[in-house]
Amino acid sequence: GIFRIAGNSKRIKELQYVFSHGPDYGAKFKNWDGYTVHDVASLLRRFLNNLQEPLIPLSLYEDFRNPLKNRPRILKHMAMHSVSHPNAIKDNSLSNDLNNKETTDQKSLATTTITNGTTISASTAVTTEKENIQPEGHNIDKEQTIIRKDEDAFGKQNILKEDNEDDINEEQELQRLKKLRHKKRLSRDIRAALKDYETLFVQLNNDTKQLTIYLLDLLSLFARQSELNLMSGRNLAAIFQPSFLSHPQHDMDPKEYELSRFVVEFLIEYSYKLLPHLL
Repeated sequence: GIFRIAGNSKRIKELQYVFSHGPDYGAKFKNWDGYTVHDVASLLRRFLNNLQEPLIPLSLYEDFRNPLKNRPRILKHMAMHSVSHPNAIKDNSLSNDLNNKETTDQKSLATTTITNGTTISASTAVTTEKENIQPEGHNIDKEQTIIRKDEDAFGKQNILKEDNEDDINEEQELQRLKKLRHKKRLSRDIRAALKDYETLFVQLNNDTKQLTIYLLDLLSLFARQSELNLMSGRNLAAIFQPSFLSHPQHDMDPKEYELSRFVVEFLIEYSYKLLPHLL
């Protein structure tokens, strides 16, 4: 991942000097030959880590955690699923595998192989079997009785099968409705949380607000290309959470760290909905 691999210490110090001194503080710097993307990524991390306090000031630490802390449905969803931007690059291999399996099953049902090695259609096999039934003499009545019993048994099996299918369909419908209700409630919670963050961003001073908006926008771009750069929203949140949203009293508490990481991940992945209302 781009932000996981450290750059060259010497080159990072050179860039740090350029962007820390006037008169333009690196605004006109164009000589990037010899520098790598990891040098620049490390410089950004060093800048954020050297701030006097995290981007979200300690006075607003709990306020920024509460929108998710008070909505456990969002936290549970994020813990169990990978949240991503709708335009993110996604792997369709699972869909292709399912389509291939369905095609194979259909082909298997279309043909039946009989014992002499000849492959015929299923319908032809049934017709051939019926033609081979040739009751004779005094065995006709007995065989007809057996056939009627078999037909009755077959009919009962069909009824039981239909009842089972009805039960399965009913259960599937209930599961579908349950998932639909959960999805609606989750969407409602997400919208409410984003509204809370809109209000909270107003309380940041202008410099901190602009830097935070820029950082979220930048990280969301990396998250959309996570299939290529291995920097998903979750990975980015783990890297930037200490400089974004942290508290000295919670540094050694895994539970508190996890909540703060979820908040940063949420802000990265839903920045496309949040940031337009902040500009």
